[in-house]
Amino acid sequence: MPHLAVEKLSSAYAQQQVLRDITLSVERGEVISLIGPSGSGKSTLLRTLVGLMPPTAGRVVLDDEPLDYSSRKSVRAARDKMAIVFQQYNLFQNMDVLRNVTIAPIKIKRLVGCGLPSRPPPSVRIVGFLFNQPAPEHLVDAAFDRGAGSGI
Repeated sequence: MPHLAVEKLSSAYAQQQVLRDITLSVERGEVISLIGPSGSGKSTLLRTLVGLMPPTAGRVVLDDEPLDYSSRKSVRAARDKMAIVFQQYNLFQNMDVLRNVTIAPIKIKRLVGCGLPSRPPPSVRIVGFLFNQPAPEHLVDAAFDRGAGSGI
């Protein structure tokens, strides 16, 4: 059984059908990429999977457990196992990269001292960040330019 199974998933914004009969499976440890032109539904698929947008049809199974998007408990349990980073990211200028990455688990899940990294993992070299450095200024500036700094 796959770690994540999506079967005939559909989703819509009001009357506009965005996803239609999406089927995919992801094995534990597998890395996949969603590739497509702007407006093709990549972000909508991710938003639907984490319960930010309700599916209009289909089924999602995560760790052998079907997700019930009408149940807050089921959606909350799924969000404990998956997350998305929005294209309009917000970085806190007064925090280093490590603090920016770990603030949500600490503040929302209260996971202080529960295995959150105090040092960067080896994989961080892939993206070229050093966790003890300030948040990259161009990323903070880009987030601010998009309205993050004004609360929009």
